[in-house]
Amino acid sequence: MSNNLRVQNRDSLEGDISRVTMQLTYKELQSRLQDARIAYGALNQPSDLKGHDAFRAVNYFNSDGKKLELAAHPVKWADSNQNKLGRAPKIGEHTKEITKEFGI
Repeated sequence: MSNNLRVQNRDSLEGDISRVTMQLTYKELQSRLQDARIAYGALNQPSDLKGHDAFRAVNYFNSDGKKLELAAHPVKWADSNQNKLGRAPKIGEHTKEITKEFGI
């Protein structure tokens, strides 16, 4: 099935879902999802993400070398090393190389 077919009736489906969920408390909806064995994630604030079972973090460094903990990409590839990211470039650090590449 193509994505176009999947989303063809999205507005109607979202309306149907909203009509049901708007009548439920959060706890009632959570219970129904659990009873039906439907996966869901309850993330209401950025702080909720860190405590989520599926959360993975990677260490990254800003342009000043300060260590930052960021959310990792949700997909792991066999040929990637997502846990060893370099630092973010400083503003203008690669300007010469980029402008040369574009013939500017």
